[in-house]
Amino acid sequence: MKLFKRIGALLIGALMSIGTALAAAMPPEQQIDILAQNIIGSNGWLVEPLYDANCDKWYYAVTDLNHDGSLEILKAKRGFNNDIVQLQCDELVEGKGIRHVDIKLKDGSYNHIPDIMSGESAKQPGVVYNPKTREYYYIFNEVIMHSEFESTTTLYAISLDKTLSIEALASMIWRLSGYDGTVTHLFYRNNPFPEAISQEQYKACIKERFPDCTEAGGQIKWYSADEVYDYMDMDKVNQLLMESYKEFR
Repeated sequence: MKLFKRIGALLIGALMSIGTALAAAMPPEQQIDILAQNIIGSNGWLVEPLYDANCDKWYYAVTDLNHDGSLEILKAKRGFNNDIVQLQCDELVEGKGIRHVDIKLKDGSYNHIPDIMSGESAKQPGVVYNPKTREYYYIFNEVIMHSEFESTTTLYAISLDKTLSIEALASMIWRLSGYDGTVTHLFYRNNPFPEAISQEQYKACIKERFPDCTEAGGQIKWYSADEVYDYMDMDKVNQLLMESYKEFR
């Protein structure tokens, strides 16, 4: 009920601000203002009940994945209770307002959108930087529990250019024997089809895929949909977005 009331109150203001232009050198504070004014509507970034009945299952963060100075809203939805895992990105573009970025699944991803919120890397992804191409890749791990005795962890590289590119790098299958408690690990490289590799190759898959690149630790501050609604009720969406932006690395 809180969401519906707030959406009705903000719709007019959002529609009025959709045409706001974004200058290339616009400071982050002004970009945050634009994002805060365009929460809902056809050019808004908030997932509304009209488009997803389970819109309260989404998470939101302010990022700059390609480090070009134009901020984005990165959006992720968990796959609980057989719900569909989703990942979206809305970027501010000069003179055009908010652009809903297309998703590109590279070979080895098997048309699968990863649940980046399922692993520890959701808040602290790895960051790979290519100084020659000036490209950034954020490394997330997706953990899928098949049962209490088996899980699959897959490493994904996500980057932003004209599209949000998702590439599966390698996977680890963990199995626990229900008879004697023996633990087994199997490792695969997605290249583009599963290829058995060693544990050492699994650990080195990032360096192998991105040679001559630097690696560092990243940081993303996520807010749940409920937290976004609470800040909307207090008219403090700017504060929420700025807090998320300041923690992004």
